[in-house]
Amino acid sequence: MFSEICKSRMQYVRNFLSLGQSIVDFQSIIDKMKRCEILSLEDSMSLLIHCRDNADMKDVFRQQLVVNRKRLFNNSLNIIVPHYHSSRCADNCAYCGYRRSNREIERVRLDDESFEKEFRLLLEWGYRSFEYVYATDMYFSPEVIGKRVEKSKKIAADLGYTISIGIDSQAFDEEGYSCLKNYGMDFLVLWMETYHEIYEEVHPNNTRKGNYNFRVDVPDRLIRAGCSKYSLGVLLGLAPWMEDAAMLMAHGDYLRQKYGYSPYIIGIPKLTPAMGKDLVDSSNLIDDDTLTLISWVYKAMFPDAKLFVNSRQTMDHNCMIDEGGGDLFTIDFSTFPGDYLKGLSNSPTHQQFETLPYERGEVLAELNKRDFNPVFVW
Repeated sequence: MFSEICKSRMQYVRNFLSLGQSIVDFQSIIDKMKRCEILSLEDSMSLLIHCRDNADMKDVFRQQLVVNRKRLFNNSLNIIVPHYHSSRCADNCAYCGYRRSNREIERVRLDDESFEKEFRLLLEWGYRSFEYVYATDMYFSPEVIGKRVEKSKKIAADLGYTISIGIDSQAFDEEGYSCLKNYGMDFLVLWMETYHEIYEEVHPNNTRKGNYNFRVDVPDRLIRAGCSKYSLGVLLGLAPWMEDAAMLMAHGDYLRQKYGYSPYIIGIPKLTPAMGKDLVDSSNLIDDDTLTLISWVYKAMFPDAKLFVNSRQTMDHNCMIDEGGGDLFTIDFSTFPGDYLKGLSNSPTHQQFETLPYERGEVLAELNKRDFNPVFVW
């Protein structure tokens, strides 16, 4: 599993990045992209290095990437809605408003009746693809989550709808992922947060998430359980950004070579204020331009991957990241269970992290104006 080679991969990445621009010729990478060849890890790390401080190279890279993405996706965007089922969390992640030690936030676990009511509302709004989010709520075992997936698909089928459901929960063992797949889970959404040594500082070792190896091996276990639609992601801003981005690509490279599957989804969350933000070192925070470059390089290395953009960024910024299409786009975005029924997410006592307000009709009109094609069934 990846945990067995993770330290050696990190050392390789650090050595490569320290050598700088002389390793791989920029034009040779662009030529590979023109031929639609798969980029190597070394190619992709070199793009981060070459384009970081060179606007001309970055523009050449962007133009070729957009050509490739339009060829594959024709400016389509896959619309997905997060659906939070619990704010009760056993973990104590320093950067998160839902951390166990935060006494200011309200804790809610949706019961079956409230869950179904909110799910039906989201169906009425037109959503057909869902991310079910659970925090590390020990009540939500694979069996309990699976029954909600099964119930959702029955409700949708009875109404004549085809839906897809991704699960964002605590890490499970192989048996747990087999259970979820058997109940109808379509894909998994789970971020590593960071590959850096700071992982131990922000994830206490007396928590579920504090087990670094158990978390980093989730994609291995998921694939072995029979589901190839895995995700990778780091919370950009926790650690030096180039190392974390490169390690995510090294992880995806390992999985592609070992199992033959590239990441289905890549998360690009950027560290934003949450309750207790002073608990995290802010020296690694990144700006929008850096996030954009990282996002483009991810897509160059994994052409079929869907980036999961979110409303932590502005509409303009997300559209820049999404040029050419093929990504996951969120419009309604609440991080509080039951909020779609009650409208509580703007309250500071109900936020997992800060998001920007998106108005559904305005966003869809703007996407169409920019020649994107929003797709609700994908």
